[in-house]
Amino acid sequence: LVQDGRGPAAGVPVQVVLRSDVGLRPFQASTDGQGRFTLEELPPGSYFVKAGAGADPFDDAGAPTLTVRPGEVAELPPLTIR
Repeated sequence: LVQDGRGPAAGVPVQVVLRSDVGLRPFQASTDGQGRFTLEELPPGSYFVKAGAGADPFDDAGAPTLTVRPGEVAELPPLTIR
């Protein structure tokens, strides 16, 4: 869930970025009308998440992290954008 000061935020670009030995690999989604987004079949690994127009997918400063394990569904706590 991506939210702003008014509640769920629709149409927000989200980047989930995989950290690997060969660098960073971003995956992109956009929130629906209720501020939710889904990315399916992400490779296992450690990710950081950036949301909002202009978010730099190569700067992980302050970004929430997510670990994706094989065969599991991973969920993030709500993200608040400014």
